[in-house]
Amino acid sequence: MARRDRPRHRLQAAINVLPFVDVMLVLLVIFLAAVPALVQGLSVDLPFTRTAEAVHEDAGHIVITIKKDGTLYVEDFTALLPDMEKHVRVLAVERNKRVYVRADKEVPHGRVVEVMDAVKRAGAPAVYLVTEPYPEDAPGQGQPQPGPGAP
Repeated sequence: MARRDRPRHRLQAAINVLPFVDVMLVLLVIFLAAVPALVQGLSVDLPFTRTAEAVHEDAGHIVITIKKDGTLYVEDFTALLPDMEKHVRVLAVERNKRVYVRADKEVPHGRVVEVMDAVKRAGAPAVYLVTEPYPEDAPGQGQPQPGPGAP
């Protein structure tokens, strides 16, 4: 009787997970690097006041941000003035949330008033302006700072 030639190595039905683990670790590193940038939100240079009051982060309110170039954001999403009015009408009036306006200190006064007017037209009972308290070691804290070109 003749023996049939059998292959010396049998096929192995196993999944190689090493490439999968490598890809998952790379995605984890990318995710961990990207999350802090997403959490920071919109950066604006807020004006300073001496009478600023703290607002709790979990207070459930709407934040409207006006960037230096006049771009309008409702929460973290870009919006035009009519769209912002619709969002305020739904969120502030129907769900009884407060509306806070964060405007960069370089934004023209007229743009801030325009946004506040739109919020009031939407039916919000009040509009709150967000400011920063003066740092404790700020120079001239007791006196107003002279503007540019002042003697």
